[in-house]
Amino acid sequence: MEQFFFVIGELGQVQPPIPDAVALLDAMAASPDFKSSEPSNEVAAFLKRIEAADPNSSEIGEDDSNQSWGHWQFTAGNMTITTVLENWACIGNVEMACKLLAATIRTCKVARHICHERNITASGFLSDAYLNNIVAKLWESWNAAGGVCFSS
Repeated sequence: MEQFFFVIGELGQVQPPIPDAVALLDAMAASPDFKSSEPSNEVAAFLKRIEAADPNSSEIGEDDSNQSWGHWQFTAGNMTITTVLENWACIGNVEMACKLLAATIRTCKVARHICHERNITASGFLSDAYLNNIVAKLWESWNAAGGVCFSS
């Protein structure tokens, strides 16, 4: 539940607002046990890769750092948002959805921190696009599985 409150707080501050973010969070809060099962191995591995990424690693190339921080986490090894988060059954449960959102939000914050620390002025961050994509894919999966929806 701690992840859920973190996600609510953070997504509420994103500007411009992410389409369907509030509706997704409202729906998950209303049905926290919706079609709950174990996430797929691919989703678990995807989350682990996002959470374990180290911006100081020598394995991260310049094209995947700074304002592009997040690119490697969300695209390496043919594991992308669309290939891994195929449907709600793969995601498994609300807790995993919140963990994915929290990890993506942290990725966005790290991108900003990296640029700040390296005195890089960025007009945008690639991780923000991945956050939008994660929200959209979770919302699509939730709806396709018959999850409770509220008008926003």
